[in-house]
Amino acid sequence: MQLKSFDEVRTLDLTENKNWYAWIDLMPPPPNNLSLVGEIMVANPGVKAILTPRVPQGINPTILMLELILVQRTGFWPQMMTWVEARYDKVVADNPYKFIIVYSNETAIVEVPVDEIH
Repeated sequence: MQLKSFDEVRTLDLTENKNWYAWIDLMPPPPNNLSLVGEIMVANPGVKAILTPRVPQGINPTILMLELILVQRTGFWPQMMTWVEARYDKVVADNPYKFIIVYSNETAIVEVPVDEIH
């Protein structure tokens, strides 16, 4: 498996995020698994980062567009800036995606190329 350097990931906004990587596992047997991981800076460890598909998706079928949603879990959490993982996994029949774009509040924050793992 060859990993790309994070220099190839293009950050499009000043939202604090890092370490994005997207890949699709094309190894037999099917189905193929598409995955995206990254880290988001949040205000406390009780915040959960959720990635969901945007609706509508857009006109380019090779780009998957996801929406980043930050959810504050109940309870008392220390107010300290911390990194939390954002992860998205999807089973796909083939590899239609070349890029994944993550949006937050209607703004694209990162564009990540999808690596194929054979």
